[in-house]
Amino acid sequence: MSVSVDMPNGATEKLEPASIFVIRDPTNFEREESPEVQSCLWGGGYRIYSIEPVVALAEKFSELKFARLVAPEGMTLLVSAERVTDRDERSAVRDHKLTRSVLCFGPGPTAPRVRVRETKEDLILTWEKLGLEIDCFE
Repeated sequence: MSVSVDMPNGATEKLEPASIFVIRDPTNFEREESPEVQSCLWGGGYRIYSIEPVVALAEKFSELKFARLVAPEGMTLLVSAERVTDRDERSAVRDHKLTRSVLCFGPGPTAPRVRVRETKEDLILTWEKLGLEIDCFE
């Protein structure tokens, strides 16, 4: 069942909860571009900028098991833990120095990925607290 998300200028967007990877605050640049935007929802093939705060969206999508993680730059991310399929080590060449894990949302090199500060051990503890299998980290 899709959920309505409030957008700028009075519009709404309907999203399937199972399609969401990450909910986060907007970056400074995104806020400068659209001051009314309070959150970003990222999923397979889309980024939606909503006027609803992250906490309201977390409630709307409460059927998802969100892991509260931290991006390398320090931003809090709500990651849909059940959608994570794999974890890679950081790339010393491509990734921010504070990246500890790269979470994958699907197979292959073109799968969506999100970088986080948490180590493999941190992630395993978080997944266990959420009651999820940890086989995506092995």
